[in-house]
Amino acid sequence: MTTKHAPTPWIMDIGDTRRPFPFIMAPEGGPGMMVAEVVSGRLDAAFIVRACNNYETLLAALKRLLACRWVDETSSDAVTQAKAAIAAAEKGATP
Repeated sequence: MTTKHAPTPWIMDIGDTRRPFPFIMAPEGGPGMMVAEVVSGRLDAAFIVRACNNYETLLAALKRLLACRWVDETSSDAVTQAKAAIAAAEKGATP
């Protein structure tokens, strides 16, 4: 994916009196930079951090699995689902 974004790994900060909501930081050689404030709460912020920090690795692993010779592309709904997920991830859409 060629989209520019704040470098990972991102971390979650629970906020303080100035920022009552949790926020996501991209540590960049120091205190870091705020990526997003998550008004829906800690669980959503933690989910976003986990998803973003693992996105590249998961996409690469899925592509590698599909490249295996033992994968039968004609008989598996999982293969169709994997291809749709890869396409959506690379386009920035939801599968």
